[in-house]
Amino acid sequence: MANAKQKKIGLVLSGGGAKGAYEVGVWAALEQLGLTGSIDGIIGSSVGALNAVLFDTCDLKTAKDIWLNLKESDLLYVDQTAFFTLLLRPAFRAVRSTVWTIILGGVFSQKRLEEIMKKNIDFRRSKRALYAVCSHIASPKLSEVFYLAEYAPDVRRKIVLASSALPVIYRGLFGARINGAGYLDGAISDNTPRMKLRAQGWRQTITVWLTDQPEPDKLSNDRNIDIIPSESLGSFVSGTIKVDPDKQKHDFELGLRDTLALKERLLKMADAVK
Repeated sequence: MANAKQKKIGLVLSGGGAKGAYEVGVWAALEQLGLTGSIDGIIGSSVGALNAVLFDTCDLKTAKDIWLNLKESDLLYVDQTAFFTLLLRPAFRAVRSTVWTIILGGVFSQKRLEEIMKKNIDFRRSKRALYAVCSHIASPKLSEVFYLAEYAPDVRRKIVLASSALPVIYRGLFGARINGAGYLDGAISDNTPRMKLRAQGWRQTITVWLTDQPEPDKLSNDRNIDIIPSESLGSFVSGTIKVDPDKQKHDFELGLRDTLALKERLLKMADAVK
């Protein structure tokens, strides 16, 4: 972890499923402005956790290619073997309806997302402090911040997948297990975890929102720049879980434009931490 006296700029990445393409556009703009070297800490919730490790360990072209070529089956992959095995379990004989099976066990798998991570992410290349937020199953409003450097690579992947596991859709209501404890999507407890990164010592932050109506008490000041979509990225159905190549490209380009519109403030922040 970066020493408190050496910390420069922290990047906060919100959750939002398929809206995550917007965050890649933001990253492209930050790279274009020459600011990525000033970012030494990243925290993400849900898809923001996935993007955090992509941005830290991959080049921009790789991250962009992943997002602009993302298919619906990558996000909502149906593991048919697991689904039918679930149907046959004794515990589900009394609740055989498809609806209850989805709720209790989940139909969709993160298998494709895990494959994307294994193929493209090498944690040995990590050069920033990375944090992922997950929600506790026992008390979903209670979140936990994982400092990824403290875990082995296979556990880091589990943490990121747990943070981005939409409840019910993935893993039903039982969530993911990490070191014996159960966790759900980080967005449930803290979708935009800026205060959690500040708690780790960062006082200059750039926060990327995936909603065009952020909470009024978390708007920008001189040391905290908010990048807010200048137009809606869509609803839960049309934005969060819908994967469409044209929309991914649109969201990427919007993130790029919205960030470049803040060029002067961003460059001023970077100058302050040199």
